[in-house]
Order: sequence, then structure tokens, then C-alpha cells
Amino acid sequence: MALLTGETRTASIIALTETVLYEITKDDFAPLFEEHPDLMQRMSDVLTQRTINRERHKSLDQMSPPDEKTLSNQIFRKIQDFFARPSEQGYMLSEKENKNR
Repeated sequence: MALLTGETRTASIIALTETVLYEITKDDFAPLFEEHPDLMQRMSDVLTQRTINRERHKSLDQMSPPDEKTLSNQIFRKIQDFFARPSEQGYMLSEKENKNR
């Protein structure tokens, strides 16, 4: 998720055998999102399901899992903000602000 949202990485891995690694960066994903805008929503949907499954597993007898629609919107917004061009960051106007322009 960190690759798509810019959040701090929370997972790590240890290779048990000799391994060849490839680094995938934000710059690698950006052209894909520009060429296929629907991919951002699809990736957000996958991350939402993974997050819900992880939270359900962590809190089996505790609180209820997060609201899927709210979580999906939050994750999509994080991806959108992370991949926004510098001129677009922080300049997303609300519907009300847009009407007042």
C-alpha cells in the first residue's frame, strides 16, 4: 500500500535463497495511471478488500470492521493525492468551492 499512497511501509520480507529483486517506484506507476485512469480505482478496491480482511482478522472479537465505502474513498483519495502532479496537489476544490468560482 505504501507504494500507492506514500504512507510508511509496514511490511518487510527476508529471502531464504539467492534472490533477484526489482524495485517498482511511484515513477513506474504514474504512466500506468495516466494511460489507464480506471486502474487507480481498481487498485483502490483491491487495497480496500485487503485492509478489511486484515482488520477483520486482527479484531475478530473486538470492534466491527471499517465501513467499506468510507475506507474505499479514503484509500482512493490517498492514491489520487500521491499521484497528483505538483500543480494539482492541495488544489482539489469541493463542489461548493467549484460553484463559487
